[in-house]
Amino acid sequence: MSTTNTNLQGNNSEYTGREVLQDAFDTYRAFGLRVPPVPKDLVASMSKVSPGYYANRAVDLTDVMAFMSAAQAPTTAPLVAFGHIGHGTSCWWFCYQLITPSLALFMRLPYGGVGSSDKTAVGIVNDSLLRAEELVVAADNAVLAGARCIVVLDAVEDSFFQIGSSSVPTPSEAPIADALAALAKQRRTGGKT
Repeated sequence: MSTTNTNLQGNNSEYTGREVLQDAFDTYRAFGLRVPPVPKDLVASMSKVSPGYYANRAVDLTDVMAFMSAAQAPTTAPLVAFGHIGHGTSCWWFCYQLITPSLALFMRLPYGGVGSSDKTAVGIVNDSLLRAEELVVAADNAVLAGARCIVVLDAVEDSFFQIGSSSVPTPSEAPIADALAALAKQRRTGGKT
């Protein structure tokens, strides 16, 4: 079972929406981190699950299998969840899950443990979150109705991307960049990847 890093402590009061995002922004900014993309229609349902962990509903941020089950189900309710999760001195991750009608994105990147709290780790997390913002827009603009782009960027297990439930996952060392390229091609070719 994963735990939340007590270094990312914040106020655990019962508030939601914009106040939660402001808390996340203030907490993450203190550590040099960006806040991941949060769709406007999910802001009101956001809550602080635990210190450093924010979501519109609680999920196990490290469970890629549960995420894939939800991502592949066409009727999965929208989800946004992110946090600093881990245990011990070296098993810490920045995790992010997003599920919208056009995109399902899972990120698990090293951050906060021994050897992963330096400027390089912060830069990797922040660069990935910037690319995630691009991916949200690209998926909304390129994916045909009923198709979902699924992207898994995972430092523990395999990383890949998949456009629509009928396609096969494509292994990738840079799944966000590769998904962006595939979505751009899909848009240029009228829906064919």
